[in-house]
Amino acid sequence: MWIKRISLFIILLAFYIAIMINNPSECLKNLGYNRVLDFYGRWVSSSCNLDFLYNPGLRQTAIPLQTSRVAAVIPGPSQGFKNEIEKILAENYQVIIECSAMDTWHSSKDGQEYLPRIAAQAYRVVVFDGGHHLPTLGMVPDIILVPELAGFAVHTYMLDGMRVETIRDLAQEVGCPAVIVGIPRLALVKNQYSLSIITRRIMAVSHYSDCKSGTGEVTLQSRMSKFNGVIFAYVNYEYAQNPELFCQRLSVLGVRDARKLYLAFDYGCVSPEEAGEFMRIYEGSKPEQRFAGSNSQ
Repeated sequence: MWIKRISLFIILLAFYIAIMINNPSECLKNLGYNRVLDFYGRWVSSSCNLDFLYNPGLRQTAIPLQTSRVAAVIPGPSQGFKNEIEKILAENYQVIIECSAMDTWHSSKDGQEYLPRIAAQAYRVVVFDGGHHLPTLGMVPDIILVPELAGFAVHTYMLDGMRVETIRDLAQEVGCPAVIVGIPRLALVKNQYSLSIITRRIMAVSHYSDCKSGTGEVTLQSRMSKFNGVIFAYVNYEYAQNPELFCQRLSVLGVRDARKLYLAFDYGCVSPEEAGEFMRIYEGSKPEQRFAGSNSQ
């Protein structure tokens, strides 16, 4: 009988966490959500499997691999990304973990200015949970965490899942310097405890890269990156509604001298037919274009 009770408790707990993991309501927070999530995050992140998908080694720095100070930027209300990152840098954190919003902000004019400052002081870690992170491969983070479910990197609610093997293959093709690690989706919780524990575990078993840092030039536009001659771009609602803006920013990025152009789409606002139309727009341009991610590929 006690086995059934324990099993029921685990099922209910998993269901509760699955619903609340990205967008918790204030009501459930007040009913002990944060304590439950902290307990779950500590427990599951300490023992989950770490699948090193791509491991060129960590960038050589003076940052200690086992005793560094770790800060995770968690989704939710904030004082603005500038203030948040300034505070983290001022407090001398040596590892900074970012989720979708801050990682995307780094491709903006204001956000990209902080990338060299972060690199000079800390390792940058990114949670890659779908095609909206495709430009991350050209933004040279140090570690990429991939929440994996059934072979896909998936977000809780966004329709842009991306095959894990595609992420690995693209990283190898472009020479991305990031260590890429797959984690079971329900073992990665977006809170300070879970993200820090997983990152520390990765660093503890990592080695330094033989390559020097800064091995390729990075150029950025909003939701676009170009690295080693390859462009990675994400077509969201803004670009779907304004293809001219998308073309303009690709031109500024330097699409004409790119070897390849990889696109990922937000299938919550872009249909497969519209995605195909986007591809046809660039059929006559120089770089080879390919779909890099979707909820069905």
